Amino acid sequence: MVQSLFEGKEAIYIEKGAARVRVTDIRGATLAGTLRSAGFSLDPSRLPHQPAGNFESILAVIEEIPTPGLPVWIAGGWGRDTCPFRCEIGAGGLTKFYSDSWSMGYGGWILHFSPALIESVVRLVATFPNDYVPQQSYSRIGLHINQWMLPQSKSARGGTQDSAKSG
Repeated sequence: MVQSLFEGKEAIYIEKGAARVRVTDIRGATLAGTLRSAGFSLDPSRLPHQPAGNFESILAVIEEIPTPGLPVWIAGGWGRDTCPFRCEIGAGGLTKFYSDSWSMGYGGWILHFSPALIESVVRLVATFPNDYVPQQSYSRIGLHINQWMLPQSKSARGGTQDSAKSG
């Protein structure tokens, strides 16, 4: 279901900063498969049995869409020397998704897919002075998104509250 909602879509990625990204290659993964792809050799006899199609996690690739004023990284984030960035993100059984967002589920990252929210964040960062430190930009973006997500804000924009769905 996550793949049908978000594959190929643009989003605002939040994790120790903010960036405008495109999400691709959404897929289920088992721990064994993830470890093998990272170069670990595994003894199959030591792995728990995994029935076919029973995925422990969901992975996706995010790739930055260059945007004036973005990305904004705080301590521990990617850093400007890696722009445009491309990386793989993942989430386990606590992942949550709605019609317009997908989160890791236990802190960490969140992706916001609402085209109107993306555009409003792009407009917001265009107003930031050049001497803003990353923490100021990140705080303003976070506050903007949180206000956008309030139920009364959604109602004013004609939106509805969705139920949480687990991946």
